[in-house]
Amino acid sequence: MSEYEKVREIFRNSNELIRASDITKHGIDNRADYQWAEDGELGDVEIITRFFPEAVFCMGSALHYYGYVDRTPDRWHSAVSKDSNKNKYKIVYGY
Repeated sequence: MSEYEKVREIFRNSNELIRASDITKHGIDNRADYQWAEDGELGDVEIITRFFPEAVFCMGSALHYYGYVDRTPDRWHSAVSKDSNKNKYKIVYGY
């Protein structure tokens, strides 16, 4: 099986969105998160909600998500429970 076929199979088995760790588990070197473009590109909202299903949008991100503004945010802001696993998130306090 070629490397392309291996990667395609990984995408098929993971709902078309994967992390680099999903690829490296199969012995393929990668350093980023990827989506399979052949099947259509996912939007920012879908990617964020798949990676962080427990998060809720806040601030300008929430305004865009609920249709109060039409400008796509340059940064997406979300909030999670204080009881969430801290290792899953890179928390930035301020800019």
